[in-house]
Amino acid sequence: MSDSEAETLLLPTGCPLCEKAEHLRRCSGCRILQYCGQDHQRQHWPEHKSACNGVRQARKSVEASKQALINNPVFKDDDPFVNHIGNFWKIRETRPYMTEMSKFSQKIRMIRHADAVQAELDTYMEILRLCPGDNMGVRGSVPGALLRLNRDQDCYDFIKWYETLDWNSDYVTNFLNIKNADVFEPVDFVRKNFGLTQRVCLILLKIKLLIEILKLQNMDGYLDQAKADYQANGDKEAPPPELLNAYLKEHRNKAITSQALRARDDLVNGQELSNQIDTLKKQIDELYDIIDEQNKHMWPAMSNPEEALNRGPAGAFMLGSDEEMRITLNETILAWLETPGAIQFINFKIHGRLDELL
Repeated sequence: MSDSEAETLLLPTGCPLCEKAEHLRRCSGCRILQYCGQDHQRQHWPEHKSACNGVRQARKSVEASKQALINNPVFKDDDPFVNHIGNFWKIRETRPYMTEMSKFSQKIRMIRHADAVQAELDTYMEILRLCPGDNMGVRGSVPGALLRLNRDQDCYDFIKWYETLDWNSDYVTNFLNIKNADVFEPVDFVRKNFGLTQRVCLILLKIKLLIEILKLQNMDGYLDQAKADYQANGDKEAPPPELLNAYLKEHRNKAITSQALRARDDLVNGQELSNQIDTLKKQIDELYDIIDEQNKHMWPAMSNPEEALNRGPAGAFMLGSDEEMRITLNETILAWLETPGAIQFINFKIHGRLDELL
């Protein structure tokens, strides 16, 4: 999958121009991007100006709306952000604030940078903290953001909580109380006709795990190369085991970006890889069919996402519609593009050629 990895979009981090990660100065406008110095900030300004101004104005609107809510006579001697969690949306006076928060998250999305994805995610999570019932409809945006930040375990826990939620339970008290669920477990908890965006993120997560485990399975090739390099330097004997172990550990760390996979020492050390590969393939097949049954437009659009996105934004939608597909694609496409090998994998899957790839 090396060709597809070369085409993968990388999510920028650090200074937007040089990616320096230390001693950075934060942009006073958007309060999101950070720069190594004034020179790079000035150079980046023509590109950043529009998004920066949009985020700055949206933040002002959020802050003004929040202060107006706090000052509202309805909340005299009361703090709506502490005492009305869970019932927030039911109080009509809170809705302008929630609307401004949603607009703010959309402005942040104009900035393609890891710090912006984190800020966008923080906004969604605050909306959901206040209103776990998600009357604003933002929960579909969370899994993709988590995947873009390589927070696979958190993504899986979030999806599973909403997938298995009993809406008649005390979901305010138990908000997102699923932690460290098994990302390799069966997907039989998935409900059909519920949350297409979450479903698409779940299959992307499974594909990412499969791709990285396949890399682990191919570590023998790295060992052969290490031995050849060692002997090419004039050493006729086999390299010492400690050298090979260090070499193997280095390449394993490079191969794995998944937060969830790093936590599995057995797999990282090469145990039971074949069984896990077979399990993931079956789960991907199952999710693929569930998504196809839920929305017939989804997989054809993944063959040519640019064409679908160029048709413009979708508003209200019916389940299974082209509009639902476009909303889902808009929410997830960057996560697909930023996951090495994922676009190539799903296209081979769509065209029935996956065996050629694997």
